[in-house]
Amino acid sequence: MKRREGKALVSRDIIDKRKLGDAISTKRKKLGLTQEELSIKTGLSRSYIADTEAGRYTPSLNSSYKIAKALKSDLNFLLKMTEIQYNKEGE
Repeated sequence: MKRREGKALVSRDIIDKRKLGDAISTKRKKLGLTQEELSIKTGLSRSYIADTEAGRYTPSLNSSYKIAKALKSDLNFLLKMTEIQYNKEGE
């Protein structure tokens, strides 16, 4: 963990936000869901879904679980899709 001026900094960059957003968007579209429909299924706002897909937010574990469940997936799927996209860029 990094430290600066006596304060611990927790990095949320372990998962690439943009790649996670792309994975969510791809799966949502594959299921034929709009952002509004996904927001209703998850109880999250449509703007939160849009911002997550755009890579502006890293969803909490709880929100990630809700999204994965609504996409008929699990957290491992979302993380794996993020990893696959990351690996494709590195080729």
